[in-house]
Amino acid sequence: MTIKRQYTLPNCNLILEGMSGEDINNLAAPMTILLNAECQFPGTPTPLVGGRDFLEGLIQAVNPYAQSLLSGITTTRAKKGAAAVSLQPHEAGPYHRLSLAATDKTEDNPPVEVKLTTVQLFDLMEAVDQLLADSQTLPDLTLALAPVARRETLAQVPLAQQAAPIAVGDLWVGCRCCAPVLPTRARPRAHSHRRAA
Repeated sequence: MTIKRQYTLPNCNLILEGMSGEDINNLAAPMTILLNAECQFPGTPTPLVGGRDFLEGLIQAVNPYAQSLLSGITTTRAKKGAAAVSLQPHEAGPYHRLSLAATDKTEDNPPVEVKLTTVQLFDLMEAVDQLLADSQTLPDLTLALAPVARRETLAQVPLAQQAAPIAVGDLWVGCRCCAPVLPTRARPRAHSHRRAA
């Protein structure tokens, strides 16, 4: 019997169909075999559809891209294997391009591309997070997270621009320390009159 799991958000719908390897007739059993994965976005005519490779590629593409978008840190870390799913900034404004490579590379079957808004991207990320947190759906599916080493990051600001505020600050402090101290004019004191008693 087919088990269906659905992770629905306002701008993304992730649907998984599969079976349980333990008890075929028990709908409450965990889904351990994935038959089909489908990712739909409102306003997009065709959903992205695939199997286990598609789902794993989607998970591997969404998390690092969203993390680099949130943190502003772009990495040089190479993707492992040939990516069936890729996510990149779209050249036309504040959009993101989600691409699914064709399994057979013919002219009749080009890669499927979806232009996502940032809201759709974050709903997709939330749907993937819900899937990974669901212990009843593909319990062996995990996302290996690792911190980004400093040598794997791309410099966002040139070194000259990073050093400029420091140099200007040092110059200001140096000028203040070496500037001659100007004498201040003494203020006249207010005299108070005492009455004789």
